[in-house]
Amino acid sequence: MKPNAAEPGGRAGRERGAPARGWWGLVPALLLLLLAACTRTTMPLPGNMSAPVDNTQVLEPTIAWATVGTASDELAVVWVEQGQTLPVRETAGIAGAALGELAPTQRSLRATGNTTALGSSHWIEVSTPIGLIGWVPATSLTEFVSKESFCSDPNVLVLLDELRRVIADEDADGLLRLISPKRDFILRLDFWNEEVRIAPDQMVGIFDDNRSYQWGTRFASQTPIQGSFNEVIVPALSEVLDSDPQRACNELLQGTSVAPVGWPDLYANLNYYSLLRRPSQGGNPFNWRTWVIAFEYIEGRPYLALLVQLRPQV
Repeated sequence: MKPNAAEPGGRAGRERGAPARGWWGLVPALLLLLLAACTRTTMPLPGNMSAPVDNTQVLEPTIAWATVGTASDELAVVWVEQGQTLPVRETAGIAGAALGELAPTQRSLRATGNTTALGSSHWIEVSTPIGLIGWVPATSLTEFVSKESFCSDPNVLVLLDELRRVIADEDADGLLRLISPKRDFILRLDFWNEEVRIAPDQMVGIFDDNRSYQWGTRFASQTPIQGSFNEVIVPALSEVLDSDPQRACNELLQGTSVAPVGWPDLYANLNYYSLLRRPSQGGNPFNWRTWVIAFEYIEGRPYLALLVQLRPQV
């Protein structure tokens, strides 16, 4: 699903010689059948993968994958704010009548096998645990992987090591290969600031791109934080990745702060690792940093979905 992602290979017809003259009489009928097929808006899902949000293919990470049984046909809700719900609609599209609602933490959804494209958005027909069948946007769903399966998946550790490498080497192509092809690259410089979404076309050459983003405000002074990805995110991320950080699976590691940090319902069904750079012994107890790296599975394979920095509110 994305301009930053492409899978090698493709389909090409091969001419095998001159066709028989009688064959040409079938061409109009075949063209009509092809046209009818192309105008259908409903299609089966490939395996147990939810439909991507655009028409590009997945760019395979050039790393060695272990074969593990993390593929799942169970879907879960993501990116729905606490206090809000995800409508299940009778027909695809926001104009469809709402048949019911799903909570931000809803799991145990099953794809019926039907999807449809409406402009640039994709919709999936799902069945709920209470037997409701209806349509929801693909971007609001993810493959559910249990915390136990995630924490024992060696591929996730491979991705974490590869993330450190691509940041250190400023390897934009390598970074693109790690990011979920279902979404923009989503970052939060601080958990109290809003998400920043970098579109796939902006990820090309991201380390050399001088485009400035608004990353939010500093906690105490409320002054704005602006700058390029390379000016703001890379130093903050490298500071932790290069520090031999303490690492925990599905546990938020943090140091001394005036307020505790929680994992929002918005991301409740995403698994994550937190990486903590501890303050030096005897040093300022507020001098710690944590990056939370959240993952999304696509056909049983993990990809980076979200990076959030935690630091003390001082």
